[in-house]
Amino acid sequence: MSWTKAERYRSLRDVSALEMETLRTKTAASPWRFGYHIQPPTGLLNDPNGFTFYNGEYHMFYQWFPLGPVHGLKHWYHVTSPDLVTWTDRGVALVPETTEDFTRCLFRQWVREGR
Repeated sequence: MSWTKAERYRSLRDVSALEMETLRTKTAASPWRFGYHIQPPTGLLNDPNGFTFYNGEYHMFYQWFPLGPVHGLKHWYHVTSPDLVTWTDRGVALVPETTEDFTRCLFRQWVREGR
């Protein structure tokens, strides 16, 4: 399947609940889903970041393109674990509206890290 630029750079806010539910159902039914590793509810997991231990839990954030297995407008997703084996889905942490918003999210992360 070929993805257009417009398809790759849609914000999650522009996606209907029905479209997301259809994607989740299709993804959950895939025979290639992992049973052990962190994986996104749909789409592409890219560039894990922000791995921290806070208040008795490990926190992992990763870049996420929710609409398919391609690179596009990255959102930030959050999962937590008490033991690095069992992971809890905490949902979307940051939703950019534009490519510039995604860049601002990266910049904020760098500032917090003292870069």
